[in-house]
Amino acid sequence: MKEKILLGSIEEIADNPLVKYYEEIKDELIIFREADSKDIKIFSSICPHNGGPVNLINGKLVCTWHNYSYDSATGVCNNNKSKIRLCKKDYVIDGDSIYLING
Repeated sequence: MKEKILLGSIEEIADNPLVKYYEEIKDELIIFREADSKDIKIFSSICPHNGGPVNLINGKLVCTWHNYSYDSATGVCNNNKSKIRLCKKDYVIDGDSIYLING
């Protein structure tokens, strides 16, 4: 059965991404709005290459350890020939709250 886990409010990501560890899923997530479309995106903020932190820098998701860069819409690595990608998370909006769909 799928469960909903409260991640935060839309207001919390209005101007800056939210990076937070969620014990329920044992993962740290980055939640942000795309600059152009304002679509909400949620990815694991742990780089699959070597476990480094991923941050949103100038509209791109970048691992600060080795400069791996990921597409902010799909999570696909776009500066390395490997086929790694960030884990994209499904969510729903209920009122002003953002919920992760887990399961």
